Amino acid sequence: DLLKIATNNSLDSVEQAMSAISTVTAALVEGDFAQRMEGNFSGEFQVIQGSVNDSMAELERAMNEINRVMAQIANNNLSDRITVELKGELEVLKQAVNQTVTELGRTLTQIATNANQVAAASGETSTAICQISDGAQNQLHAMSQVATALTQSGQAVSEVASDTAQASLGSQHSVDLVTGG
Repeated sequence: DLLKIATNNSLDSVEQAMSAISTVTAALVEGDFAQRMEGNFSGEFQVIQGSVNDSMAELERAMNEINRVMAQIANNNLSDRITVELKGELEVLKQAVNQTVTELGRTLTQIATNANQVAAASGETSTAICQISDGAQNQLHAMSQVATALTQSGQAVSEVASDTAQASLGSQHSVDLVTGG
């Protein structure tokens, strides 16, 4: 009878432990890191309970830190990092997140620097285009003045040619008068 009671108590303890572990792992699958293994266990089941609950607490702490830092990134704050001590793959994840934030900050700083350089170069290009435009307008004005001067020179040459032709006619007339005389 005592053996039967002890066996049934053992089976109840195993069933209770398995049910508690099942509840925790189901919550873990759903991304709920706040679930803990509940119950009054003794012996090895108490050790398992402590390990499961410590694992869940560590996962919850790590995820809370990652979420905190990611929320800061979403708010354009790239200065925050995960600072809690983690172990194993969680430490690897922590380092990867922190490195990603650092590199993102560097990249954005470089983009800002490049944008400033492009803006400065655009300003210089705009200034150069204005100078070229001014130079072209000055050349156009100078060419207009040259054209006006050439037109005036052409008119002066025409007047000189006309005056020369009249003088030639006058000279011819004088020659004719002298010859006739």
